[in-house]
Amino acid sequence: MFRWFNISELEKLEEWVRNITNKPFKLEKINSSQHFECNFVLDKNFIHQYNRIYGMYDFQKSEKSLL
Repeated sequence: MFRWFNISELEKLEEWVRNITNKPFKLEKINSSQHFECNFVLDKNFIHQYNRIYGMYDFQKSEKSLL
């Protein structure tokens, strides 16, 4: 039986695995970025630079053409 778990309630997943396997189970919290703050400032310059680099990948083609 498969069960879905909320990512913010991993203790329920740990308990479920312990109950199913009858073995001790604890998820290790590694590579967590919760203690980092983002230094990006969402201003006009950031939006312009982002769109200049990634805009062609973010916006789908809206007009039909042969190519």
